Amino acid sequence: MQKGAVVLKLFSRKRIFFVLILSMIIVQACSKNGEIDKNTASLDLPSEIQVVKVINEESGVVTEHRDLGGIEAIVAGLEEAELSYIGDPEQSGILYKLELVGSDRSLMLSLNDLRQTNGSAPSGKVYAEGTNESGAQAWALTSELIQRILQGDRDDSEPELTVTIDEDSDTVLLIGNRDMDRESVELAIQSTIYDASSLGTLDYRYGVEWTDNRRAVVRFTELPPESAVGFMLEGTMTSEGKPVKAVLPYEGRAVIVHAGKAWSGIRWTNIQGNLVKEHAFDSAVYVGTSCCPGKDGIINMYDRDGKVDRLDPETGEVSRLDLEEWPELTVSRSSDSGVQDLYAFPAQGETYYIAKGLEFVYLVDPAADSKKRIYQSEEASIYGIASSPDGDKVAVLTDSEGFLGSYADLWIFDATGKRLAHHEKAAYIGHSDGWHFVYPMVWQDSDTVAVPLIGRSDLVMGRGKAIYDVKKGLLAEEASVTMPEVAIEILKGAIPGWSGERMEIIRALPMPQTGEESDRYFAAHIAGQGTFLIDLREKQASRAGAGALLGWTSDGSLLTWYSAEGKYPEVSLLD
Repeated sequence: MQKGAVVLKLFSRKRIFFVLILSMIIVQACSKNGEIDKNTASLDLPSEIQVVKVINEESGVVTEHRDLGGIEAIVAGLEEAELSYIGDPEQSGILYKLELVGSDRSLMLSLNDLRQTNGSAPSGKVYAEGTNESGAQAWALTSELIQRILQGDRDDSEPELTVTIDEDSDTVLLIGNRDMDRESVELAIQSTIYDASSLGTLDYRYGVEWTDNRRAVVRFTELPPESAVGFMLEGTMTSEGKPVKAVLPYEGRAVIVHAGKAWSGIRWTNIQGNLVKEHAFDSAVYVGTSCCPGKDGIINMYDRDGKVDRLDPETGEVSRLDLEEWPELTVSRSSDSGVQDLYAFPAQGETYYIAKGLEFVYLVDPAADSKKRIYQSEEASIYGIASSPDGDKVAVLTDSEGFLGSYADLWIFDATGKRLAHHEKAAYIGHSDGWHFVYPMVWQDSDTVAVPLIGRSDLVMGRGKAIYDVKKGLLAEEASVTMPEVAIEILKGAIPGWSGERMEIIRALPMPQTGEESDRYFAAHIAGQGTFLIDLREKQASRAGAGALLGWTSDGSLLTWYSAEGKYPEVSLLD
């Protein structure tokens, strides 16, 4: 059992109670590792079970069943559970305790939910300590029974197939909330699978392993490093013939698997598709700018712990912001990506602005150890903030409607806190009410600031910006850069299954080049597909990155977000 001791070190303290119990069960079963006693009886359950309780690793009650109909279904599933084996070491999923309270006694079982692991079978197990010579025992559970135990009867919900990508093992987990028509799932994969890295040259091999009618593991083998393979799940059906909605971990329709170990960050590639350099940002949750476009456009990388790295896209240099202590403030607001504080830096100098808790705006001077309050948005959350290049002014976007709607008011203050301008509903990003996204904004010079207009039907591609002068107000509304029709036709031919209408072009940027190369290259970010480099002269497209298009450098390198583990932070950039 030496392996078990090594595995135990990998668990957090919160799991120790559960792991110890599971380890004790495994110790009892080690002599029979992998063997199943066909003469062993089924689970010995209490009589007339009245309560079924699920307890998580923090000793909290996840679900408590008291409805007799639901309890009968759970008991029937446990009685039908097939005897399984206990591995050495046993694979660990999400651990629970399952308490069954009957009229004669109570029984505590260990529940191991294995649906999110990459194992082929089973979807989960329950364990009971042995009371005879057989030692501890395990029984295999189906996905349907695990769902019923953890969530109750949810047959009134729409049929869904949840997709989880495990790129460390080059596998995709498919978990349905209904029994699936296996043939329809396998046919959907077979008919849409494609090379997502070099567009048609990859010799991929895969298999679909079903653990039960609600869970399948799509396993790819021998994927070369840096390669990627994709497929779609349209046309999948339940066993009753109802259409199923695929739920992906990101926007789009294509499930994309990147070969190799988990890595997430920013990559610079040249127009030949060669990697120039890269920088890992594996904890990033939000990517944005806070001042100026062009050469001064430093990219701010926010991680899940509130730390901020400042990346110079031209040089690749990264510096981490020294965070200030704010003991006097209690904040509760945060964006949907988990950002509580937004930073705005001028082009030069050490001072900066902060939207603390997305409510208070301060001017911070670290050298002088000073913090000056500029503004407080008591009723409306702050959507965005940007410093003027010289740092003398700060622009702030706040929720216009008070319920996290699409419109945002523009406020402009000087460094003393004096309000210079206020424009109602100046910015717009189309989204459902209640979602807190970060809005991009940039100063074009010391007197004009641009704010987003995204999702408006009157703009080409639905994307653009409004430009405001500090004194004159609205100067213009401009549509974002659009690709020529020939570039769209090239993309249609390069991406399998794209008719041209159903895929969303999120952002398109021409290469900033002059002379013979002018207007030859375009980069485009396609929802759910990644970023593509389009060569108009050669009439071909290649996939440059798995995620968002971040921009071009002055020497013609393309910046993209790349993830080999399915991590896609919120990206908020204005053209």
